[in-house]
Parts: sequence; structure tokens; C-alpha cells
Amino acid sequence: TFVVNYTGSYEGIWIAGTVLFALGIVLVVSIWGIQTYVSCRLYSQGLARLSAGGFFRIVVSLLELTSFMLLAVSGILSTIALILFKGQSTFHLLLPPDGSAEVTAFEVTIIFAFFGSFLGIVLRVWDQLHLDVFFIDWEKPKSRQAPDDFPEDGGHGKGKATVSVWRRILVINKYNELLSTRLFSVPFALFL
Repeated sequence: TFVVNYTGSYEGIWIAGTVLFALGIVLVVSIWGIQTYVSCRLYSQGLARLSAGGFFRIVVSLLELTSFMLLAVSGILSTIALILFKGQSTFHLLLPPDGSAEVTAFEVTIIFAFFGSFLGIVLRVWDQLHLDVFFIDWEKPKSRQAPDDFPEDGGHGKGKATVSVWRRILVINKYNELLSTRLFSVPFALFL
């Protein structure tokens, strides 16, 4: 049997990946710091008085941001490698073989990005499942002055005035309509 093993240098892509990763880490740490500061100021508590749930949310926020950054860096590097690999007329760049350090690093990055994003989505779903929604109707009941409307009080027109049930139904229907409004295109999201 005849076996040929081609090797190539990946130094350029590794340098680009290292630079993108370093910039991504700086961006993640700065965004995470701002988010943590804002959430601590919003709830008027410092990091020393943070509960276990608050600490968990901060850690999940860091994991989610890191996952998004790793996914972006992997996507950029994969696009660059694909363009360079597919756009060459003579072989200057070869894709790394299976089991190499490059492929292993890429697989670990994608798995970490998936589970970090999944944990962030689970936390968001948990938060949305445990929300309470209250409707406060500030409309004053309309008083009815016609004596025929209130036969129970002897026709004096001083019966109990109520808010129409249709108002409540219309408010709830509008709320359900707002809940089902999508801010993104489903076909485009499925395409991505």
C-alpha cells in the first residue's frame, strides 16, 4: 500500500486565532464587569452580600459571554480557513488531519460554546417561568345614571357601577398578542 501524508504550517491561523482570542477575552471581561456592576447597583447590594443564586447568575453570565466569544472566534477562523483552502489554485494550505491538536482544540471550543450557551438559555427559561404578571386597571368604573338600568335599587339609579368585562378580555388579548410578537425572523434564524 502507498500512503502519503501531507503536512502544512498553521502558524498564521494560530497567530490570528490567538489575537482574536485575546481581544475576545478583553471584550468578555469588560462586558461581564459592566453587567455585574449594573446588576449589583440595580439590586443595591455589593458582591460581599451576594446570595448563592446571584453568584450563580454572575457565573452563568460569564460562561454565556465566553461561549458567544468562542463561537465567534471559531466561526471567523473557520471562515478564513475555508476561504483560503477553497480559493487556492495550488496547494498552499491543507486542512489539519483528524486527531491533530488543531482539530481537538476546535472540537473542545465548539462543545464548550454549546454547553455555555445552553446553560444561559436554561437560566433565561427558568427566569421567565417564574415571573408573575399583574394587571392593574386604573380606569374608574362608569356610573350609570339611567333608573331603568338598576331595577334592584328601586329605580333610583344609585346601583353599583362596574368595569366592563370586555375591557378585561381586550387587555388580556392585547397582552397575548404582545407575547406572541416575534422580534426576529424565524426562517432566517433557522437558516443560521
